[in-house]
Amino acid sequence: MSRIKIGGGITLRPWQKKVMRAFDNGKRWVVLCVSRRAGKSLFAWNLLIREAINKPGTYWYCFDNYSTAYKAIWVAMTSKGIRFLDMIPKDLVLSVNSAKLEIKLTNGSVITLVGINKADKLVGAGLQGVVFDEYAVLSPNSIEFISAMLGETGGWRVMISTPRGKNHFYEQFNFAKAHPEFAYTLQMHCGMPEIAQYMAPGFLDQERLQIINKY
Repeated sequence: MSRIKIGGGITLRPWQKKVMRAFDNGKRWVVLCVSRRAGKSLFAWNLLIREAINKPGTYWYCFDNYSTAYKAIWVAMTSKGIRFLDMIPKDLVLSVNSAKLEIKLTNGSVITLVGINKADKLVGAGLQGVVFDEYAVLSPNSIEFISAMLGETGGWRVMISTPRGKNHFYEQFNFAKAHPEFAYTLQMHCGMPEIAQYMAPGFLDQERLQIINKY
């Protein structure tokens, strides 16, 4: 069987490869507490693409609202100018619906970017997999609506966010950490060498000076 290359030429970072290995080893409940610009959305998007290609089904990538989804994925690109939508192999794309932020693949899979602020209108889909982006700012009630859709399929969920205090994401992270038999957690912040190396030269030093000056 020939290999299908996704990602539009990007290379996964070491921490992203570590999460991918955990997923491939059966961890279908993944919680990532990762700082900004560390590549968490890039990783989650490519994981969703890969799974949609491997297993026909319905896949959602969830944000708080439609506008965020449009800006963060639909028209977004990496620092090297690679469009997120171009990370899906073109010969596997059947159709693209910009109004619905929906992509249908030739194998029958459907990838949809979803704003979950009106999740009560989205019930009924049998999801194979879902990504919750910036989980900390999503409505817990909306999350519960969508999580229930995974019940029939036994689908996977990936929850990614920057930390925002002791809220429902904090609780989710601690829950997953306490259940390594089925969940996987990872915490990465911008001061760590593995993350810092991808920041623009001098950026962290400038930010550090501003914080020292402020506090």
